[in-house]
Amino acid sequence: MVADISDIKFKEKLVFRWGSIHYQDIDTSGEYSENGRADYICRVNFAGWCTIGHWNAIGEKIDGNYKYKLTPAVYYSTVETSSHWFIIYGFYHGRDSGPTNLPGDLHENDCEGYLAVIQKPAGILKDIYPCGIYMGMITHAHWDFYSYSNVLYSKRPFQDEHPVIYNKIAELTDAHPCTFQESMGHGCFGWKDGNYSDKMIRYYPSVKPPVEPSGNSNLIDSGYELIDMFDKNNGLWPRRFTSVNEPFAANGNFAGEEFSENDAEPPWKWDALTDFAEIGGGGMAYEPAYLVWKYFSGHMPDYGFEYLLPKYFPSEFTFTTSYDEAYNNFCNKANNDCFRYNAALQIVCQLNDSNFSKVSNILSNVINYLLDLILEKCSWEIINVLISGNKHKYFYGLLCGKLKERLGKFNKEESGSLSSEAIIKSARYAYLAGKLVKNDLIDSLVNMYNVEVIRYEYVDLVCVAAEALTNYDIKDITKVLGQDRVNRLMDFIKYRRLLISNNYIREASVNLYIKWQDRNNEYIKKLLDLVGHDNYANIRLKALQSLSEQFGNMSEGEKKSFKDILEELLYSDDEDWNLKVLSVQILIKYSLFKLERFKSKYKNIWNDVEFLRNNPGDYNKIKKKYPDCPANKEQYGNLNLFATTYDSFYSAPASAVIEKTLDG
Repeated sequence: MVADISDIKFKEKLVFRWGSIHYQDIDTSGEYSENGRADYICRVNFAGWCTIGHWNAIGEKIDGNYKYKLTPAVYYSTVETSSHWFIIYGFYHGRDSGPTNLPGDLHENDCEGYLAVIQKPAGILKDIYPCGIYMGMITHAHWDFYSYSNVLYSKRPFQDEHPVIYNKIAELTDAHPCTFQESMGHGCFGWKDGNYSDKMIRYYPSVKPPVEPSGNSNLIDSGYELIDMFDKNNGLWPRRFTSVNEPFAANGNFAGEEFSENDAEPPWKWDALTDFAEIGGGGMAYEPAYLVWKYFSGHMPDYGFEYLLPKYFPSEFTFTTSYDEAYNNFCNKANNDCFRYNAALQIVCQLNDSNFSKVSNILSNVINYLLDLILEKCSWEIINVLISGNKHKYFYGLLCGKLKERLGKFNKEESGSLSSEAIIKSARYAYLAGKLVKNDLIDSLVNMYNVEVIRYEYVDLVCVAAEALTNYDIKDITKVLGQDRVNRLMDFIKYRRLLISNNYIREASVNLYIKWQDRNNEYIKKLLDLVGHDNYANIRLKALQSLSEQFGNMSEGEKKSFKDILEELLYSDDEDWNLKVLSVQILIKYSLFKLERFKSKYKNIWNDVEFLRNNPGDYNKIKKKYPDCPANKEQYGNLNLFATTYDSFYSAPASAVIEKTLDG
């Protein structure tokens, strides 16, 4: 059985294992650099919990010495599903000092970081990798997210296809993923070797008490402590409802006054303005499973969406005000959005059967306020409360009614008259409808999926509607739409959506087809056609995976066609390496593999397989053949094919073979 993060000792081990070796670029000559201290990561409360004044505190001196020590610290949070662990690592700086003097570039406080994605181990991998397999990360830099793939994951990389770089230093037992932050602005990225400036600090997770970095060398090593974001004494999340500005201002950001007010966002507000607008701000914290799924384009086997321990959840901590006080705050502080929101949140969290009946007649304004927040801003705190227990069924029903109203309004609009903002909001409504899974929204979602794609913005809308519909079985769809309309919908998927030129809509439609279509000869024929002729590798992978599951139901003619396609994918010079890897797995699994042909095409790979079989554990010879992995895609593709072939014949996990080959 895989350990889970409710085990505190295991959680600490997990977080330490995947804490990055963090390269921080240091600016020592800028106007606000303070000899480089502006770029030191540290505790949020290095000069007290009130973060107003932290800009000046970095440079404050007593008798010529800096008054406050900038002890290295990294804040983390952990979220778990049945298949993965998601860990946020946040780096705090007291100043964002540039790189320009333009509005927004200079502000007090700064917090950026990354989301680590860890696949839980299964089978023999539990013993090899008790802390899981590092699949990759999504970093936060200013107003964007950047994705990086782990070389251990052979099925499908993140969309951006940047490799994760690893390093190993003396104090650490294992190689760790590497991250990098710019000087001054502190955008967080995956590390790439290169010359960034004359000075850099290399931070790393340490069990020793951390101290402020010191020294004159160009590369200074310094350990950092890991602080749980939810720790009642030192964490950040429980302090959202404490005194104002300690550390959060009315808008929920870190309180600051220098240059621009309250500009630095905590991790649960990080946003990418251009990516997946339907999730809203804070998706990395509140909805990491969906965010990662999107970045992986859905290619993640046995992926779980339900959170076993959802941490960013407001009812986990005690509020400082009673229900009556919260209601008074809501009414009397209507002009202060933060106080009003906090008060409304407390009202929802403290509702129970006894006080609900007493106050329901005065709750309509609170309810409508919260519902609008959910729909317009995707407030995940409220959503989590609404779907968490029976005591909120009343709110749940109202929200579903509002969603139906909004979706219905979209369906009645003339498509060409909608603004981009209206389309994005409609995508959000569709996503929420899928998340909340209410049958009386199916009709609206189907209408949205069927909308004519007349502008680019409609692509996301159709895709999100399709993803929302995958929450339903065909029986649910038939119950709402009736058999005749379901037949028309399936024809629309097969003869319109699967033939549309847009890859993303076709891929989303393939998901629906695989989910709903009966497993018959028509299904097998359609998937064979997609594998053989579609020009989008993602779709071919999905179809290939599903066909593999249907091999026993194929006729002899279909099996021959399938084998021919697999061999074409494997032996073609220009096919996607992921398709080659999956093809060889299927061919070997169903005894369709022709060893002599494989030896003829991939002689060097087969020689490596035989060498490793006869010399278990001797990876040094093989390592020399892949000197530029993972950056060189052809070398990395060959390495994956070698590891998968070895695994298929000799039951050695491919991911372990890859890791040992690259690590030597």
